[in-house]
Amino acid sequence: MKEITRIHLAAIPYNIEIGAKKELETYVSGIEKALSADEDTLREIEARMMELLSERGVSGEKVITSADIAALRNRLGAPGEFTDEPGQAFTGSNKKRLLRDEQNGMVGGVLAGLAAYSNVDVVWYRIAFVVLAFASLGTMLLVYVLFWIAIPAARTAAERLQMRGKNTSLENIQAESSYDIEKTPVHKKPLVVLLRIVGVIGLLGVLFGALATVAVALVAGIPTFSADNWMSSDALMAALIVGAVSGVLLAVLAAVLVYMVAAWKASKTLIVVSACTIAAGILSFTGSLGLLAYGANQSEQKVAEHTVVRRESLPELEGSDKLRIDNTNSIVRYNVSEGAPYAEVQTLHLDKTVKLPLEVAKSGRTTTIKIGELPASSCSSWLDDCAPSQSTVTIYGPELSALDVGDADVTYEADTTRAPFEIVANKGAEIALSGRFDSVDMSLSGSSVYAAAAAISSAVVSVDDDSNVSLGVMKSLTLKAPNACGAESKSDIEYEQATVLTLSGDTVAGRADQELPCVALETTDDN
Repeated sequence: MKEITRIHLAAIPYNIEIGAKKELETYVSGIEKALSADEDTLREIEARMMELLSERGVSGEKVITSADIAALRNRLGAPGEFTDEPGQAFTGSNKKRLLRDEQNGMVGGVLAGLAAYSNVDVVWYRIAFVVLAFASLGTMLLVYVLFWIAIPAARTAAERLQMRGKNTSLENIQAESSYDIEKTPVHKKPLVVLLRIVGVIGLLGVLFGALATVAVALVAGIPTFSADNWMSSDALMAALIVGAVSGVLLAVLAAVLVYMVAAWKASKTLIVVSACTIAAGILSFTGSLGLLAYGANQSEQKVAEHTVVRRESLPELEGSDKLRIDNTNSIVRYNVSEGAPYAEVQTLHLDKTVKLPLEVAKSGRTTTIKIGELPASSCSSWLDDCAPSQSTVTIYGPELSALDVGDADVTYEADTTRAPFEIVANKGAEIALSGRFDSVDMSLSGSSVYAAAAAISSAVVSVDDDSNVSLGVMKSLTLKAPNACGAESKSDIEYEQATVLTLSGDTVAGRADQELPCVALETTDDN
């Protein structure tokens, strides 16, 4: 039977034999003298002693014995073993443990702990985590929280040593305990941490955005600016390559800044690399702009050189008031004018001698114009995108009363049209009106009419099969539409204002916010 008493180690009470207490006091006193240890260091050493006692099953009401003190001396080493010959000091335990490194962590220390355990720079863990967080749609955030809960924090000097696989000797404990973990460094303050996280995310966005832009530019630009494209030039290809270099340099700069912000350090080497990258990026970007301007000028000269305009008379339009334009890829413009009707045919093609076929036929008071296609340029390689041939037909003729358009892009311009004007727009047709019209009757099927710029007093619109109409201010608007249609074939009608609005035979207020069964009706008037 032995007498016991109470002591505390690192503010935790323990029962201890009287003899063991004297041995412990002597041991701790020797450590204090040998290491000239301050209060913080002694607290860390006591915390390590608690861990070793716990390993021996000493906790709660159990009593510390002399055998336990001897075990502490064997594990930590005697003071004399590391004062006279530090190199021969007993090293203690060096078993590595996975713990959270709150000392070097940005949030909970999970990534810093993993980095310490695996001897990998924590910056790579942070970058990988941000990327995976976006790729997993936030699932990695939940994984982080689970790790935060499951992995204990390294709070004592001995635990921080174990986290890095270092020896938990008294010397190492003393050195480790010199860090004041209670004092929050500037880079770990919540606002700074938040700004660092936002900065890393933003810079990663710049990095991947720059690389993606370079990739898209090269994939789309090489065929467009290749030597086989007769509308291109060497300067445009050079501008593309130099511009891609500037994009890569921007990605490099973003990568360097990501490392600096994530690691919260800026070495002289990183600063020099950043400065050189910025200088090179500015030079390459400005050089690319200069080459682009020069190349664009060369291309404009080639376009002007290969653009041919010819004039053809159109006597068939004399006495006609209805014009039908069949399907064509050419842009057609009709201008109401006095005098003999004619057409200006403008073509852009590698072969300047190629003519755009133009057939004109008349039946009664209806003239039909059929516009052929330019022959395609031959492609000599997979890089050649065969610069598209372009053609525009501008017709000058009398005022019309009706316009019948197939799959074509047609513009009709008239100063003033007093007579009723009729439009028949077949599937694929796109018609634009400008000028003044007393009355317009539109019949649309899978087509579009843009007349918001035209002054139309009265309009009657019949729509079917996914048509689109845009109108301005009118005295009256009458809308006719089917009551049944496919789910994807509703029509859209947009107008600014109508004094009288008639929907399927019913006259309503000048504004309507409702939708008809097969028409989405919308007014752009905010008043």
